[in-house]
Amino acid sequence: MGELAEGTIQLLNYLISGFVTAWIFYSFTPFRINNQFERVIQALIFTVIIKSSFFFIEWLLLLVGKAYSFGQIYANTEEIISLVLAVFYGLLFSYLSNGDYIHRVSRYLGISQEHSYVSELFYAFKSNPDKYIILNTKTDSTFEGRRIYGYPDEFPSKHSEGHFNISDPSWIGEKTETIEGEEQVVSVLIAMSGVENILIPSEYVAWIEFIKPAENSDSSN
Repeated sequence: MGELAEGTIQLLNYLISGFVTAWIFYSFTPFRINNQFERVIQALIFTVIIKSSFFFIEWLLLLVGKAYSFGQIYANTEEIISLVLAVFYGLLFSYLSNGDYIHRVSRYLGISQEHSYVSELFYAFKSNPDKYIILNTKTDSTFEGRRIYGYPDEFPSKHSEGHFNISDPSWIGEKTETIEGEEQVVSVLIAMSGVENILIPSEYVAWIEFIKPAENSDSSN
C-alpha cells in the first residue's frame, strides 16, 4: 500500500507541470473536460512537451556554458524552469486556440477543414464579430416562437448550455404594407420599453440569423 502511495506521489510530481499548463489552458478557453482520465492524458501530453523543451534548453545552456559560465546550477533548477515553461505553454496554447491560428494554417494548406473552437456555434459568432443577430425561439418554449433582435454582448460556448445576453433587444413583429400597389407583409422592430439587456436560455433558441451591416447591404444593391 505504501509503495502504491509513493508511486502515485511520484507520478503527480512528474505530471505537475502538465497539470499547470492544462489548468491555464482550460481557464482561458471555453473547452471543458469532464472525464478525469482525459485530464490525466492531457496533462501527460503537456508534460512531454515541457520535458522535451527542458532537455533542449538544458543542452543549449550546457553548450553555451562551455564558453561562458552562468553561475551555479541549483538542485531545483529543473522544477523552476519546468514551471516557467508550463505557464508559457498554457498561455501560448490558449492564444493559439482562441485565435484559431493553427487550424487556420491547416485549412489554408488543405490539411484539415476543422477549426479550433469548441463548437460550430462559437465559430459562427467568432466569424461574425460586431453583428446584430435575430434569435428565432422554439415554438414550444416560453417565448412561443417569437423572434428577438439585438446585439449579442455574450453568447454560450455550446448550444446545449448557457444564455444569450442580448443588449438593445427588440421583438420582431409583422405588418402589412402596400408596396408598388401590392400588399406585402414586412417585418418591424418593436422595442422592449425600458429593457437594456435580456437573457435568453440557449435551449430556447431554434436558429440564429446574423444581420449584414447596413452599409454592406446598401452597397450590394
